[in-house]
Amino acid sequence: MGGGGQSDGLTAVDTHGGNCSILSAEVLETIAPMRVLRSELVPGSGGIGKQRGGLGILRDFEMLSDRGMLTCDSQQQRDDTAPWGFAGGGPGGKAAFVMNPGTNHEEKLLARVTARAMHRGDVLRVVGAGGGGWGDPAERSTELAEIDLAEGYVTIDAAE
Repeated sequence: MGGGGQSDGLTAVDTHGGNCSILSAEVLETIAPMRVLRSELVPGSGGIGKQRGGLGILRDFEMLSDRGMLTCDSQQQRDDTAPWGFAGGGPGGKAAFVMNPGTNHEEKLLARVTARAMHRGDVLRVVGAGGGGWGDPAERSTELAEIDLAEGYVTIDAAE
């Protein structure tokens, strides 16, 4: 979620789904033939600003059945754009879908995937976009900027 005039953006929230928190791994694993291998915040994915954007979340899902069908939509219409900042704030991190990350079969998928076959052992990485920042980053309090760096909300490159 992007930053706003009064507060930082929320982290790991689906703003298009009614500002919902993410589905827990335990619930997902009981209703689908998938295992959540990894679930973590994406460091530096929140846009800088007087009010910074919230961080995106990265999740790796392993297919447990012999075959399945993947259909997904990142709600971001293009693969090459990041959520923009507002009133001088910086952009958030980009969303991405990657099949079998870190392997010889790694494949970056488009923002929309319709009826793609998945097989036992395939891993789908879903990277949620970070929120854009709001306002001039130079107006952020020094104390909050230091916390942002220490906690990984922004990277040194973005803060400079």
